[in-house]
Amino acid sequence: MKGESLDLVNEDLRFVAVDADQHPADDEDEFLSDILVGAQVSISDLLTNKTVHPPTFSGGVVQLPARITCDPVNLPDVGGPNTPEYIYLFHDTGSPSTSRLLVRWDTGVSGLPLTQDGVDDLIQQATANGLFGL
Repeated sequence: MKGESLDLVNEDLRFVAVDADQHPADDEDEFLSDILVGAQVSISDLLTNKTVHPPTFSGGVVQLPARITCDPVNLPDVGGPNTPEYIYLFHDTGSPSTSRLLVRWDTGVSGLPLTQDGVDDLIQQATANGLFGL
């Protein structure tokens, strides 16, 4: 994605929950189509009310980096034997081969791995730091 830009506020963004037993996390994955369809356990609703916040400073020192926040988003629980161990945020273009993977969370996230218990999951940022820093 080097040299490219993406309007995080106005583009369609979603999460995909991935079963690491079917598709281990791979830093070479670039597009949604790089993840085996059978490993894509669930795809979230669109992120809404997205805001990109500028960095905050105190005494010339960055207190919070630029970051993106959004409303909590629903991740449907489709049931079945696959357990999602990580999630990606991706830019949904409508075509898996051009839907770029943006951020992967596989450690340090409360609630991972997800339990397929028939109850939808709600993805939300835990703090004012947002989903991720820029």
